[in-house]
Amino acid sequence: MMEKYNVVWTSQSNGSADSMPLGGYDTGCNIWVENNYLYLYVSESGTFDENCTMLKLARLRIWIEDRREIFEKNFIQELHLEEGYINIQAGDEGDKIRFRIWAAVTKPEIHIEYQSDQPHSLRAALENWRYREREVSKNERHQCRDYEFGYPGRVVTYPDVVETREESICFYHRNKNTETAWNHIIQQQQLESVQDKIPNPLHDRTMGGILTMKGMQYSGEYEGIHAGTDFLGYSYETTSAVTNQEIILTLHTKCCGNMEIWKGELAQKAGISAVFEKSVQWWKNYFQKSYIYINKNDEQSSEFRLGKNYQLFRYMLGCNYYGEYPTKFNGGLFTFDEGKTPDFRCWSGGGFTSQNQRLVYWGMLKTGDFESMRVQLDFFKNLTEGAKARVNLHFRQKGAFFYEQGNIFGTCTGAEYGWNRSPEISTGLEDNAWVRLHFSSGLEFALMMLEYSRYTGESIEVYMNYIENILDFYMEYYPLDEEGKLYLFPSTALETFKGDDPHSKNDTVYGCANPMDAVAGIRCVLEGLIDYLKDKEKTKKYRDYLERCPELPIGVGEAGGKVFLPAESYSPKPFNCELPQLYRIFPFSPFGLTEEEREIGRNTYRQPFPTEEMYLGVSWHQNGIFAARLGLIEEAWKYLYEKFDNAPKRFPTFWGPGHDWTPDHNHGGSGIIGLQEMLMQCDKDKIRLFPAWDKNKDVSFKLYAPQNTLVECDLKDGEVTYLHVMPEARKKDIEIQT
Repeated sequence: MMEKYNVVWTSQSNGSADSMPLGGYDTGCNIWVENNYLYLYVSESGTFDENCTMLKLARLRIWIEDRREIFEKNFIQELHLEEGYINIQAGDEGDKIRFRIWAAVTKPEIHIEYQSDQPHSLRAALENWRYREREVSKNERHQCRDYEFGYPGRVVTYPDVVETREESICFYHRNKNTETAWNHIIQQQQLESVQDKIPNPLHDRTMGGILTMKGMQYSGEYEGIHAGTDFLGYSYETTSAVTNQEIILTLHTKCCGNMEIWKGELAQKAGISAVFEKSVQWWKNYFQKSYIYINKNDEQSSEFRLGKNYQLFRYMLGCNYYGEYPTKFNGGLFTFDEGKTPDFRCWSGGGFTSQNQRLVYWGMLKTGDFESMRVQLDFFKNLTEGAKARVNLHFRQKGAFFYEQGNIFGTCTGAEYGWNRSPEISTGLEDNAWVRLHFSSGLEFALMMLEYSRYTGESIEVYMNYIENILDFYMEYYPLDEEGKLYLFPSTALETFKGDDPHSKNDTVYGCANPMDAVAGIRCVLEGLIDYLKDKEKTKKYRDYLERCPELPIGVGEAGGKVFLPAESYSPKPFNCELPQLYRIFPFSPFGLTEEEREIGRNTYRQPFPTEEMYLGVSWHQNGIFAARLGLIEEAWKYLYEKFDNAPKRFPTFWGPGHDWTPDHNHGGSGIIGLQEMLMQCDKDKIRLFPAWDKNKDVSFKLYAPQNTLVECDLKDGEVTYLHVMPEARKKDIEIQT
């Protein structure tokens, strides 16, 4: 079945925007052939430089020295999806060239295997645009948002080191410890007294690799300009015409105090052979573990295309399965040239916008990608002690919160905290009006941790510090009203609904009260935590917290029925285009909704939204998820077509930029969640199949449910033709709703 989803091109590309993704372990490559040259952009998780820009590590260029034009004949480039590799071939019968490119799955390494019918001279080059010091202009600082909007100093990308050797070339970027964003953020946010609690992942961070080309010799340097950026190339060539050649790129990113140790570790990595068959088997297991096939016997249907793109995007997510850092919502490992240097992306390399980031990972519960999910959960776990120290310093209270625009230090990004802060803004709060007082994403990741346990049955003791302190923060930061209920004021309903003057520096005028996302989030996390802990003595504190929680904000809609409100009190003029009023529907309803809540949700969904932008399907918009959760079949399908239709770029799932960057991973992530919710919803112990599915569309799926449950199901011609549930005891909890 999976071979039907292969991506096949029969012509060369017009640049890196027309590239094909490849990766594994924690690496990602953009691969394309342009003007008879084979190119690879290479990325790895965690490649943050002094400025917290996420650097591309390298660009490789490979060509046939004596027959470059051979690429013009019978060209084929194919992603073999189920096996996880790319094959490129060209030439006439008896005079073909072939490249097989694959990534190891046990270490960060890319293999380029060349084979030809006739002997040819092969050239390979490393092209480095960081061969010189390069100032980051103000219109490029979106790539390092700690320095955007008013930072008074120069921002510089420093040069890499390149060492040519016999049959190999070593290259790396090593951070200058006195010139890092961490140092400047500590000063900006007045964290000097607790800086020992704030992780500094930029200190001694070194990133690079070694390109090994046995049988090839160094042939010199050359200068050039690629996509508007100057570079220095280092070229190698075969010593004679060959019919076989292997080029191996081994990567290494680590904070290491001694360069000789770093080089030794790189050499050790390169010295361990990776096996192609092991990589192939890993990808086969990945796609067999979970799948969704739609109209699999009709390759010309638009629904088949939706299923194909679901699988292609899962492939992109699998490339950073074991990353040091989570897959970035704004391009992941597959950004490409877009008018600036290859290192550029909007919304920063080291910034993690929480409302965007969560959408990349929620879908991994139902695909069973729990190991990869832990990368995102551990990201916050590892930053919790710093967040507690920050809260205690700035607010003189216990607990922890994470900024909506946070970074890899667990602090606020410099742009949002403000280099020219208004004196009215309290120390410790973001100066940026869009996200000030936006704390609720911390609740969502706490819920994700609890759901991880509910699905796997595993202990989440390692995450309890995070979960408990997120809750403690709310209970201490906000006062109780006259009835003894928590009064979340001033606050903000996501970025969208605030107080009478969202531009005010006075938080009591700026803020709304008891926003839906926070109220539903606190209640949901408490319910999940009480269910997880079970023991009455252990849960007493949290049952008391739950007693203090305000009720969900509910009002009367234009049609006269009950509707969910964005907040208890707020200005109806939206500041952004999110729908916080529906956050009880998703994400804060994993234990199910009452029938009354579903009806209120449908009333809310059908009530006209204030702006046209609130109906969008691009990027992080989750209207399709809401529709699926509410059983609105026609609406859910409408948004599914928008999410999983082919992207405007050549590769079908290079969506974007939307609100963020290309490839837009929170576009694909929200699409995955919506499709899963159309097929299967897990409410407490119940597993409801096809709650928002058009029964006229055939589908086969294999998805995971809570309590270590696996559900495989085929729907054909409106009838369930196959249903397999493991463990068998969970079959009684299945409700089929076609």
